[in-house]
Amino acid sequence: TMRLFVDERGLRYEIDPPRSAAAVVELIERGDVRGSSFAFRSKPADESWQRDAAGRMIRRIKKFSFLGDAGPVDTPAYLGTETYVSKRALEMAAGEMRAAPDAIAEGDFVSWNSSGGTARGRIDHVMLDGTLDVPNTDFKVKATEDDPAVLITVYEKAGDGWRATDTQAGHKASTLTKIAPLPEPEGEDDERAISLKPTAGMAAAAKRGLRLHEDGKSGDGLKPETVARANRLARREEMNEAWVREMNAWFARHASDRRPGWDKPGAETPGFVAWLLWGGNAARNFAARKVAAMDREEGRAIDGTEDQAVSMEDYEGENADLSANNAALLKATEAIAAQMGMWPQEGPSGAHYMAESPFAESGMRCANCLMYEGGACEVVEGEIAPEGV
Repeated sequence: TMRLFVDERGLRYEIDPPRSAAAVVELIERGDVRGSSFAFRSKPADESWQRDAAGRMIRRIKKFSFLGDAGPVDTPAYLGTETYVSKRALEMAAGEMRAAPDAIAEGDFVSWNSSGGTARGRIDHVMLDGTLDVPNTDFKVKATEDDPAVLITVYEKAGDGWRATDTQAGHKASTLTKIAPLPEPEGEDDERAISLKPTAGMAAAAKRGLRLHEDGKSGDGLKPETVARANRLARREEMNEAWVREMNAWFARHASDRRPGWDKPGAETPGFVAWLLWGGNAARNFAARKVAAMDREEGRAIDGTEDQAVSMEDYEGENADLSANNAALLKATEAIAAQMGMWPQEGPSGAHYMAESPFAESGMRCANCLMYEGGACEVVEGEIAPEGV
């Protein structure tokens, strides 16, 4: 993997870089590493020392008796040395750095070649079998275990960093190169007055939905982008306006899908799993509030909507509107969990959770709470029993 030559300048070496040296190849290509060094020994008869006019001791070597190594360094002993990357070495390094099928995961950042040059993004979903349909396009990617299909959110340059776009792309894993996480832009004014960061309750519902999906309870009609977005909700990644409006419309369309017992532990229905993957009750309330706020901000609000009470319609067959006080309490509780984290079940700072409520007969149980959905709470950590309090 190494070749040595003697030319008109001196010693020249070529190295075929191993996979472990891919980062060094990149440093040489960028110009961070520009010099070379080598280790040698010489016999006393093959060298001489003398002082020059400036008083410096000059060592002259006529012959090496041993050459131990040669390679690139960032601080060479001899400034006249050079290091550069040949086109062949770049191609080899790129091949070594391509993401192996078992080395990529949802949330990883990758780059790939596109018609406009090198594109970058974050992996939303990895499919090992079947066909990946890329949202809002007619493009399809065939998936295999040896070369999975990957759904990616495309990022764009923004100031001194990168930000996610609304565009998703699909590629085979063999065409992708795994890269370091893209930095967010700094010092860029946020023009959005309304925060669209998912709440802790939305994240908890999405995580539960993902676990049920992995257990095979999501049915055959689930779209890959739903799973991809659920992963983003679970990580509480900032949403955009289009996504929030789509979420609000989805819950409006599927409100009638809710049935008594659809969330029964061990017998969860595909409809319930989809509800969780979209963020559950927390997301339904979140999307309704945010869309109303965005409409008001844009001057599109319908008269009277901002004064409407939060409704429990379609919840456990009841139709009980919350009072203004309880609606405000609900909003404040969700805000605390979102900003400071969910409450633990136990401990002096916990929710004082009990798996069996002594007041269940009077209706004081988790199953009757607007923040409860299928074994999870929007604001309290861990598994929550429906008969708990």
